[in-house]
Amino acid sequence: MLVDVGKLMIVGDSASHGSGTWRSRLGQHLETGGVTVDFVGDPSVAGTEAIHQKVAEHQPDYLLVQPGIDDLLWDGDRPEQAEVDLRRFIANARLGNPRVRVLIGRVLPTRREVEDRAFAERVAEFNVRLERAVNESRTKDSPVYTVPTDLDFVAGEHTRDGTRPNGHGEVRIAAAFADALAQRFSIGTPYPRPYPEVVLVPKQPTPPRAESRTVPDAEPAATIGAVVWPAVVLAALALAGVAGLLIRRRRAAR
Repeated sequence: MLVDVGKLMIVGDSASHGSGTWRSRLGQHLETGGVTVDFVGDPSVAGTEAIHQKVAEHQPDYLLVQPGIDDLLWDGDRPEQAEVDLRRFIANARLGNPRVRVLIGRVLPTRREVEDRAFAERVAEFNVRLERAVNESRTKDSPVYTVPTDLDFVAGEHTRDGTRPNGHGEVRIAAAFADALAQRFSIGTPYPRPYPEVVLVPKQPTPPRAESRTVPDAEPAATIGAVVWPAVVLAALALAGVAGLLIRRRRAAR
């Protein structure tokens, strides 16, 4: 018998939505454990300001957030500004539902951190600020906790391209949120360990592009209305017009 625990909204980038994502893996785990939740909200990213409207519209009981690296730090945003945005995000979510319970994942490792020391320092600093902002934002009516989604996540093994999670990464993100739901809100059970094996679909090679053949010394094209006509076509049309005119003149002379 399944136990319905209410509405759950997941907020994140494209890696959070659709089939074969950590969201779907989390749903499968909860259902296997006898728990059913109503996933609400569309698969778009809810920003700091938009989250108020989305929460007010769907009234989730639980809000699960996995910050995307692009949204926070990829473009060189300062960690202190990202912290301000995070605090405003939590406050705006509560405007939509003052009793919403929130879980926020830590920023995941990426390959760029290995190659760019300054970037790695920004990510590490933001994760520290995230912990502080969450601890200071927690209330009795609307508890909020961090989720160590980065704990077992290795960019070189758990991403498709150094940033976006592959199947192994999706399992680890889902497991971290499942553990937090069980520990913090008594929903479901912790994710099983060792992690289940995931069959990765190999990346298909890009087919070679067909060589384009360029006609040397091509004559310029002309535009008539919204159609671009090559000069050779215009010449043919002109000859056809002259021929028609000669035929009409011959007929008139008979």
